[in-house]
Amino acid sequence: MRLTHDKADWLPKIQELNRACFPSVRASDEKLTRLVNQGDVFIIRTSLDELIGFAICERFVFESPRLVIIAVDSNHQRRGYGKYLLDEVLEHYRAEGCQSLTLTVNSKNARAIKMYENAGFRYVTLLKKYFLQDGDGVLMRRDYESSNLQ
Repeated sequence: MRLTHDKADWLPKIQELNRACFPSVRASDEKLTRLVNQGDVFIIRTSLDELIGFAICERFVFESPRLVIIAVDSNHQRRGYGKYLLDEVLEHYRAEGCQSLTLTVNSKNARAIKMYENAGFRYVTLLKKYFLQDGDGVLMRRDYESSNLQ
């Protein structure tokens, strides 16, 4: 699994998995299309081109990309694929010389928060009603200077 350059080919499968993983609050298909077209897309797939999971990052500032979405198919969860995706994202941006990576996670998603903390992300602030009807967001940041990935 690496950064994909045929990301447009994966768009329908990414949209389908996004809808399945985030039924109540998610990026619309239009926003997801924009993110896929303009962002960096990381994909885990089977040898038969079944999409297992994906991560999408965007950059408003080159040195500080933002992890926008990370999703793993429910049939493949709890097998380390989310951590694998996150590790690939972190290594990719470390190799590019980025200073930090940020993300926002639903404050109710304790399992994801724990995964991010274990990967070196730290709490920055609570974003009230960030996910509208689905709750608050937790802004987290991982600085590469203090990273163990060096």
